[in-house]
Amino acid sequence: MLEDFFENYFKIEKAYRKYFQDEMEKYHLTPNELLVLLFLARDNGGCNTARDIAQYEGVSKGLVARSVESLVEKQFLVVERDAADKRICHLYLTQQCSALTEQMTEKKAAFFRRLAEGIPEEAIATTEQTLRRFMENISASIDKS
Repeated sequence: MLEDFFENYFKIEKAYRKYFQDEMEKYHLTPNELLVLLFLARDNGGCNTARDIAQYEGVSKGLVARSVESLVEKQFLVVERDAADKRICHLYLTQQCSALTEQMTEKKAAFFRRLAEGIPEEAIATTEQTLRRFMENISASIDKS
């Protein structure tokens, strides 16, 4: 049963990537670059560093760094050093990519609305709690090793 749950999760993740395929091809974006843009497009309470993205999205810092470098080259991002701590670099979306991130943010919301269609709020809340617990369990397991 648990195996089926995760197989379905991976199918949803694959469908999610496919859902954005046209835009990724049009703007020459990798899935990880899209992840960075969508992270920065939402209100993250001031979390806008590569480290924040790696931590909250569960991807490696190296992968985020390569994506940021590419997005800067494409002029979708600018990097500014923190005034108080020059080791910290803040990432900001450029005006050039605002229409793209707006479109992608809406498309992401539409995907999740479609995904949740016909599912009661209580069931979604229970699933969220279960997934959170899975993450806590695996994090504790990784920390012990």
